[in-house]
Amino acid sequence: MKNALAFALAFVLALPLPAQFIKHPPVRAFASLPTCDASLKGRIYSINNASAENAWDGAGTATATRRCDGAAWVIVAAGGAGASPGGASGDVQYNDGAGGFAGEAGLNYVDGASDNTLKLTGHPSQTLNLFEFYDSTPTLLYAFDAAGRFTGPADSLDADQDGTDNVKVTGLVLEFDPDDDGVVEASIGNTGDVLSAQGAGGALIRHATDSNTGVYYEGTDRVSLRSGGAARVEAANAQVTVSVPLELTPQASAPTCGATEEGQLYSDSTGSKALCWCDGTAWQKILGAGTCA
Repeated sequence: MKNALAFALAFVLALPLPAQFIKHPPVRAFASLPTCDASLKGRIYSINNASAENAWDGAGTATATRRCDGAAWVIVAAGGAGASPGGASGDVQYNDGAGGFAGEAGLNYVDGASDNTLKLTGHPSQTLNLFEFYDSTPTLLYAFDAAGRFTGPADSLDADQDGTDNVKVTGLVLEFDPDDDGVVEASIGNTGDVLSAQGAGGALIRHATDSNTGVYYEGTDRVSLRSGGAARVEAANAQVTVSVPLELTPQASAPTCGATEEGQLYSDSTGSKALCWCDGTAWQKILGAGTCA
């Protein structure tokens, strides 16, 4: 008996089988689909009232197929080629939240003949930043706002990347904090000035290697020219104090003397020498045996 059964089974297996096929998954209307959860993982359904093959809605007559991944219905495109792209040519693709792709017209890649451009276009009523960079925490590091202004951390323009030599750009004001103490020592464009410095005793212009030589702010309404650490010429409250010999380069001929030059001095080098002063009309001798040429 056993031998007869074995023979019969072998005979059946040896017979040619008809062509095999996979039955199309159940077709339902979108509204009647079951909820995709762990119990339906791997189950495939089709809907016959989608607006497009890669859509998953009840707004048309197209057939769309989806597979349950245990949590959500994901797209199964015809022929297994993947979901169709969305948007227009060059639009960057993103997950549309319904198992398909959508194109973002505001983020567009242009493949030109000689140049390629990635364009980010803001919304007409854009108020948030156009572009943002975050670290892993995530903490915002850099941003470009709707007007194209750049913002970043205090040392975002740190040239030597040591985290201490800071340059901070605020609107059209360039502020410098060389010692990274949070106090701005100098700025360009501050309150309309071309160049301004802050802090009593601070250098406005200083030699790169000789820190004692330059133009210094000495306090309210006081500025000085320093050499070797000492103030040689100081202007305070409309008065100029000169602490070193004042040298006038001798002139072989008298400069112009008129209303514009009134009050000017010059040293005449001809003859017996003379120190001359312009009275607004002519040069008058102050000292010396010579004459004002």
